[in-house]
Amino acid sequence: ELVTGSAPFEGSTVSDFADQHCSRQLPLLRPLFPVPPGLDSWLHALLRKRPSQRIQRAADARQLLEALPSIRRSRAPPLLPGVATIGASTAVSARDTPGSTPFRPSWTGHLPATWAQTSLSVAPRLHGAGLGLFGLRQPPLVGREHERTLLWEAMRRVTATRMCELVVLLGGAGIGKTRLARWMTERLHEVGAAQVLHVVHGPRRGPRDGLVPMVESTLRCGGLNPNAVAGRAAALQPRASSEHVANVVQLLRPDNDQGRRSRDATGERERALTLRVVTDFVAQLCAERPVVLWIDDVQWGEQALELAQTMQRMPIPVLVILTAREEALTENMASSLDTMPTLHLQALDSSRAHRLVGDLLGLSPSLAQEVERRTSGNPQFAVQLVGDWVDRDLLHVTDEGFELRPGADPRIPDALNDLWAARVDRLVPQEYHRALTLAAVLGQRVDHQEWLAVCHVVSVPV
Repeated sequence: ELVTGSAPFEGSTVSDFADQHCSRQLPLLRPLFPVPPGLDSWLHALLRKRPSQRIQRAADARQLLEALPSIRRSRAPPLLPGVATIGASTAVSARDTPGSTPFRPSWTGHLPATWAQTSLSVAPRLHGAGLGLFGLRQPPLVGREHERTLLWEAMRRVTATRMCELVVLLGGAGIGKTRLARWMTERLHEVGAAQVLHVVHGPRRGPRDGLVPMVESTLRCGGLNPNAVAGRAAALQPRASSEHVANVVQLLRPDNDQGRRSRDATGERERALTLRVVTDFVAQLCAERPVVLWIDDVQWGEQALELAQTMQRMPIPVLVILTAREEALTENMASSLDTMPTLHLQALDSSRAHRLVGDLLGLSPSLAQEVERRTSGNPQFAVQLVGDWVDRDLLHVTDEGFELRPGADPRIPDALNDLWAARVDRLVPQEYHRALTLAAVLGQRVDHQEWLAVCHVVSVPV
């Protein structure tokens, strides 16, 4: 619409628009001003009828757009896969049909020299605003510049040498390990430099914990039958052999007792089979672009640690980031991690803690100082504490910023666990605490039907 002055389709109702978008070819591009050759081809790659066939990443779209020749060099426009030039514009080719392959631009290998983003002007904070959106905002990542630089340099080495590297983020609960790992994976995804895989763990294994759920999540095949799973695996890994695709299907949709044991990975043979298939799965993904394998809370994931140790010796472009809670490590786990490059995360210093609290919400100086003092540089504690006050409607606006309401009981706890326990007591009636405990036993991600069944077996009301 910016280029032509009008939308590609017109209609009087929403259903008219929907029908045209789903079934009609795009009209010829008739720009109102000179545009780079190939812009129409780029637009068609973005607007293919089937979402799976479009450019999948904003970073790839930007890369392709920036690669278009300038208006002055009016040579023949470059063609993108699946788009044919017709006269001065383009039309969707026969490849834009059900069953055609997804659009896959070749990755150029470009990774910015630094993780730092171009400085943007920051809008001034609106006085008294932010309470309603507090729970929707992602807590800011403050500080950790040295750690960010080391992680970025590791990724640059992986990209240049195409050799796997491991980095352990070690620290206490709430210190910011997961937040730093999430920032790294999001930043790499933002610039299109890596495919991100995320493995989660809990103290008690849940249905979404471990390597197999990671593969299922990556393929986005939850609830699909084996044939559909095979299609997803083949589409995501176009260079994979039929044997590899079959192994992935067997891992995710076992058709016999041996396969089910492999999914649970309880025996040595089954564990070895799972490691082999998952290793091959990660290696196949590297054919498109480097991979970041984020293993969260590795202290509860021995099999994921085995995977990391196996891949450490492989010539594949994979950066493995492991987060580990120092106080929860067993002796054997600590010994294994000692052999890996490790970044020890400490509490934020006073200046960065001050900045974190200031970025969370516009607290008054006196209240911000009290939060800093009580949380002792623990980022998660500060975020949860302020969030608890917001949830309980304890804050009101003053000339200096948000303050506790007169007569409000802030109940500032001495530890993060005390804060969580108080929140549970406030939100969940006492008679349902046993049901909540059973949910916690099942893991961090709970299957609703499984939870109801367990509560029924032990006669716990829900």
